[in-house]
Amino acid sequence: MKKMMVLSLAVLLVLGFSLNVFAEGKPTPGVDDPEFKIGEGIFENYENFKNFTVEETDIKGKYKVISGARTTGTVEEIKMEQGDQEVKVIINTLANIPCYIEMELIGNAGWSRGVSFGAGAEALMDRTGEQHWMLFHSDFGGFLNENWESVAQEDVNPGSDLYLHACDMWEARIYANIDYKLDVIATPLEHVEYDEEIQMDMRHTLEGAPNWDEENNLETATIGPFNYLEENTVLMQFRVPFDDVPAGHYEGDITFRAYSI
Repeated sequence: MKKMMVLSLAVLLVLGFSLNVFAEGKPTPGVDDPEFKIGEGIFENYENFKNFTVEETDIKGKYKVISGARTTGTVEEIKMEQGDQEVKVIINTLANIPCYIEMELIGNAGWSRGVSFGAGAEALMDRTGEQHWMLFHSDFGGFLNENWESVAQEDVNPGSDLYLHACDMWEARIYANIDYKLDVIATPLEHVEYDEEIQMDMRHTLEGAPNWDEENNLETATIGPFNYLEENTVLMQFRVPFDDVPAGHYEGDITFRAYSI
């Protein structure tokens, strides 16, 4: 009887130990397992997430799957629209086109062309030291009456308001990319021996125009203004008085000046 009680006690002890081992070998996930306990370890700051997921991959490290963090919603609810976007930058643009003016002067078998390019530029051709003249001579330009009409040799009578005609019709071809004018500036013609001087008359017209503008006792005549990108040809005639003028040689100069305004 005593042996029987000892054996029964031994069986109970073994059975109880086995039950304890069995209970410790099957912990409750997320509660009893120290690596998956809410509020401790890697889950110390755990919160229930909704519509949120984070995925990280490290093939060399250890990672745990978080149960309870699930993305919810339909594809239409979470799908982001793509395209129809832009980046726009607006800046100022500036182009500085330099001003430009040119003039060709033709007369008495002479030709000159000057170009001025850029603000402050001056094309100056002083041809007074060359054999290029505006010549008033009876053998070359002949005589004119007060209406700028040629007078035949047999009709030349001193005292009848006659003029000596310049030897040619003068022509200025002008163009600019800026508004501009043309000035004709003449000094008096002074006698080389006596204290006498004469002044010339001028008339001018634009090529193709029916009328002439006249400037008597020319000092400065301004022709224009003309618009930018406008090309013009100015035709000019000159004369000096013949009557009541001492004979002899007179000298002066004349300047044709095209300029921006």
